[in-house]
Amino acid sequence: MVAVFVAIANGVTASSADALTYPTNPVLSLNRTIPGDPFPGSAISARDNEGSVYVPNDDALWVIADGASSAFELDRATGNLKRQIRESDFLATPQFGGGPTASANRFSDLEAGAYDAATDSLYFFSGNCCLSAPKLNEPGAFRLQRNSDGDFQLESFQPLPEWADPTAAAVRPDGALWTGRHEFIRTYDYVSNSFGPELRISGASVGTRIYGMAFAGQNDLFVVSGTQKLSRVSMSTMSAMPGWSFDLIPYGIKDARSVEIVGDQFFIGDGYDSRNRNDPLRYATFVFDLTQLRPPTAAFSVSATNVRGPVTIGFLDESTGSIASHRWDFGDGSPISTEASPFHLYTAAGTFTVTETVTNAAASSVATRQVKILESTYRSGGYTLDGFGGLHPFRIGTGPLPAAATGSTYWNGWDIARGAALNPTGRGGYVLDGFGGVHRFRVGTGLRAVPTTGTPYWPSWDIARGIAVLPDGSGGYVLDGFGGLHPFGIGAGPPPRPVTGAPYWPGQDIAQGVAINADGSGGYVLDRTGALHPFSIGSRPKPPSPSGVYRSTTQVLRGVALLGDGRGGITVDGRGGLHRFQISELPPATSGAATWPGWDIARDVTILPGS
Repeated sequence: MVAVFVAIANGVTASSADALTYPTNPVLSLNRTIPGDPFPGSAISARDNEGSVYVPNDDALWVIADGASSAFELDRATGNLKRQIRESDFLATPQFGGGPTASANRFSDLEAGAYDAATDSLYFFSGNCCLSAPKLNEPGAFRLQRNSDGDFQLESFQPLPEWADPTAAAVRPDGALWTGRHEFIRTYDYVSNSFGPELRISGASVGTRIYGMAFAGQNDLFVVSGTQKLSRVSMSTMSAMPGWSFDLIPYGIKDARSVEIVGDQFFIGDGYDSRNRNDPLRYATFVFDLTQLRPPTAAFSVSATNVRGPVTIGFLDESTGSIASHRWDFGDGSPISTEASPFHLYTAAGTFTVTETVTNAAASSVATRQVKILESTYRSGGYTLDGFGGLHPFRIGTGPLPAAATGSTYWNGWDIARGAALNPTGRGGYVLDGFGGVHRFRVGTGLRAVPTTGTPYWPSWDIARGIAVLPDGSGGYVLDGFGGLHPFGIGAGPPPRPVTGAPYWPGQDIAQGVAINADGSGGYVLDRTGALHPFSIGSRPKPPSPSGVYRSTTQVLRGVALLGDGRGGITVDGRGGLHRFQISELPPATSGAATWPGWDIARDVTILPGS
């Protein structure tokens, strides 16, 4: 089970008593559970968990179960079953001072237990539930004392009035035996079989049903109740103490029925009857540590830190420690969020500092991250390839002019360059010559692209027309003038899968460019008129046909590229003119592109990733 931590507010101090310490900012944490169905090292099941008693001299925890009409002695450290007091033992118990032995009705609703260290006596109490007429509800108090072997045995019982119905019991350090019922507690004297006056405990955390109680000192009483909370009660004010209410539900407790204090640990029994029989928490006892609350440590991750707006960004809380509250400042003047892991819509461009503050009763902790929101028209730009091998940068929208491309072959005065493609990092790429030769280049200070393997080559035949690289950088395709697409590998990667559905014009030099979409599922072949023909890679479906494609009967279209988001693309004509087209969104306008009016020398266009 995953440990859950519940922080409790500050505000109460007390002196140490009965080995229980009182942290300034107390917190419960689940240490372990003791199974009850069956007990460890046994095939015996509690068949319920209604009450418990801790006996320090034996380091034994007794579990009281009316479902089995039994009490079970467990080794407190291991939970192993040591002994069972059975129904037959209860039936043989004589009445204190003389009288008949106990009837089955007298212990049919075993509810609570208490240990008196001064007299080394153990007490079990039964209530008045849940017999139907003509059977009678007969509450009782049973006293156990040690035999010659040092084992507790049932010594006698006292019949209790039906209204008594003790659902909780505990012995205070002064030796007084107390019982609990509804929201009331009262003293009980076994020898005289008499109760003291009822004292009402107030406080929302206690509610109206006390099911377990344990003293941690003369003035400190801890109770569990139908609210599924563990509460500290002041005996001087008979009220729950502020800041000392522990919610047990997050730990998996469904019906808290008992509480015992051992050092700085609480043993709380769960009597919930409707768990699945295979549930390891069925009739379990939960062992909690009481410790000092430590300050939390704030941390979070961001779904995107450099992205175009308007955009909704998710913030995932990864803080550690017990956290009472979250506070998020998104840095753009929008209202504060108190969600644990919020989403936020950024509508304006800028760099924003996001601050998360997590708080508990001990302290607060702050974590910050920066989020950069780009203009909606921001794109990374690209390059136009001329026939000599020159790469000319241009802007897209409000993006910057790309860095210069260097290191590629240049054929001064010889129109032989045919295609260009950038690798997925955008720090290098490839220029294709007309014979199929692939020449690497770098962008800015980046490294030259990784060598290709298996590319086709047509010596002395100017038939290669375009090159495209897969978005994962594992390989790509070379396009010939007839429309054939030839796969190649990059580095040690295998060649990509064959394409399907691509056009092919046998013997006709029509194909001019190729581009692959953002997810690598397919792409487009450009013909000389500007038409774009979709194809798929492997068994994937064809991409949709673009709209707004520039067509011409007077000049040849030479190259095509898709933006990194796959929403649209650009074609280039022989004079360097760039023409936008739409798949799901029209790209922003370009600027700064090289053009050669009246001179058919542009050969391809390629766009940086992230556009």
